[in-house]
Amino acid sequence: MQVVWAIGAVATAVWACETARNPGGVQRDITPPNITLSSGGPGGASPATADTQPIAGGLHFNVNASDNLGLKTIRLTFSGGYIAGPLDSTFITEVKTITLAKSVTFPVGSGAGGL
Repeated sequence: MQVVWAIGAVATAVWACETARNPGGVQRDITPPNITLSSGGPGGASPATADTQPIAGGLHFNVNASDNLGLKTIRLTFSGGYIAGPLDSTFITEVKTITLAKSVTFPVGSGAGGL
């Protein structure tokens, strides 16, 4: 009988000492990440004022991404006949803001750039 009381006392003590790390429960991230595309080139970025660019020499753009808690993955998926994508960037350390310069070149005779 004393063994049952001892087990009950130990279980009660363990239950009473257990506290949640976050008394309010799990808090959701309510701030969405921000991503901006801008036209860029080998010489640097320029504001994206036009919706097209001459791509005979390749497609050049910058990706600006940020998140209040941290970025995990940035995935760029292309459409319109370009089948070499997607392009992924995965981070293993805390990254809150990043700018990635991306260039996509097209093979000769592909029709890209109107040639």
